[in-house]
Amino acid sequence: MDNLLIKNNILKTSYYCQSIYTSIHLFNDLVKGRKYELLNELILKIIEDISNCLNFYSQVNKDVLVINNVNNMLEKIFDGYKNLDYFYVRDILIYEVIDIIENIFENLRNVIIEQKIEN
Repeated sequence: MDNLLIKNNILKTSYYCQSIYTSIHLFNDLVKGRKYELLNELILKIIEDISNCLNFYSQVNKDVLVINNVNNMLEKIFDGYKNLDYFYVRDILIYEVIDIIENIFENLRNVIIEQKIEN
């Protein structure tokens, strides 16, 4: 894979990681404020962003463990969403998804260093 394609996938993965991170914190604030009417659309956005993030990340690094972990978390999120258990969903997002997103960021940084990808 050439550096331009890798760089493009890194940028897109990074964009979705940032979007997920911001959305999770917004979700947490809405749950704390009991603004439940806004949460369903936000959950769907987070799920879509996670899917897009994994799609681009898998083009940079085919880390099966990360992909499996995220798929397991998505199942938990769907279960909480079906039951309208926003506190459960929030806990998964805060305590599990953010860790994965931070690991993906760290991996992207390592790929940039190892591949000597420049601006």
